[in-house]
Amino acid sequence: MLYRRYLFLILTTLFYTNCSNSKDSPGADGGQAYAFTASVNSKISIKSSVASLHGNALIQEKPSMKLATGPTLCSSVVCFTPTALTGKYYGTGFLIQSAGNGMTAYFGQNTWSDITGTSISYDFDAANPITNAGTLNCCNGTGDLSSENTYIENVIYLFGYLDATFTVSGVTSNTAMNQEFTVRFVLADDAVAGGKRGDLLLKDPSDGIFKWIDKSTSAGGIVGEGALVASRPTVPITMNTSVANWTNPFGTDKGNQKIPVIYAPVVTAVENDKFVVTESELATAGRTYNFGFDPTNFVMFPELLTADKNMIYSYVQLLSKIHLGGLPHSAQSMGVGNPAGTLLKVTGP
Repeated sequence: MLYRRYLFLILTTLFYTNCSNSKDSPGADGGQAYAFTASVNSKISIKSSVASLHGNALIQEKPSMKLATGPTLCSSVVCFTPTALTGKYYGTGFLIQSAGNGMTAYFGQNTWSDITGTSISYDFDAANPITNAGTLNCCNGTGDLSSENTYIENVIYLFGYLDATFTVSGVTSNTAMNQEFTVRFVLADDAVAGGKRGDLLLKDPSDGIFKWIDKSTSAGGIVGEGALVASRPTVPITMNTSVANWTNPFGTDKGNQKIPVIYAPVVTAVENDKFVVTESELATAGRTYNFGFDPTNFVMFPELLTADKNMIYSYVQLLSKIHLGGLPHSAQSMGVGNPAGTLLKVTGP
């Protein structure tokens, strides 16, 4: 049975910004540069909570909200909802629309442009709360934070790697593939020993160890379909080239340079409303940002139509076609089928 979960993230002014936007130019005419800091001992808490589905609306008890049941793309391509998500993350943040200018505000490290796979990271587990501390800094880009048209459009997640556990079902050509798998998605060089950005590892069912696939022999019962190996082979299976060959969209002097980000659109308690923010609110110390991330259909096969699910007949085919919603993809720069949404609440001063 697949569980639909919320991952709750609570950040108390753990906020800093490198401003640019892959969708809108940060240097549009009429923009203003902002630089302010709100320093305070901060808290990040990540946990999951089971939500219930009613028709096409995903309802959370407090507060209630409406979400699509997953990316629209998943009505035509193969998608699975993970039963568990763990890994390592470096930070998270906001994509802010400010009077037609794009600004990106980050939590976590001092500047995302300096983050590498070996930078300080935090354990991520959807099932357990996690606590960290940090500072809020805003903003290296341009916009107009006094405008009533300033709002948080997306939440951004920066992971070293993510382990997604999910169950494949409905494969008839090789029914042995209808089982639970855990795939490791490596998003930063050296985030795991010997790993490179874009690598895909599979937890070996025989010993529970994450391994690469060497396609020179056999795996998953299919001759010539690769063997699980403990060290990185010469030509490993990797994610879509938009991840493996990540091209930084933020410019050479700002933003994340080395690690692709996952985008999740912000959803408000009122359907189709915008999450409006101001400069004074962003600069206030002690504010707590509550994130509720919906990973419905998060494990995706964006190039595999639902009618062609039998193409998942081996370990090699599983990894060759897999992707995570919200990560960049050649078909969509902001990520194929972004997760259904992130509920964002603010408490505190």
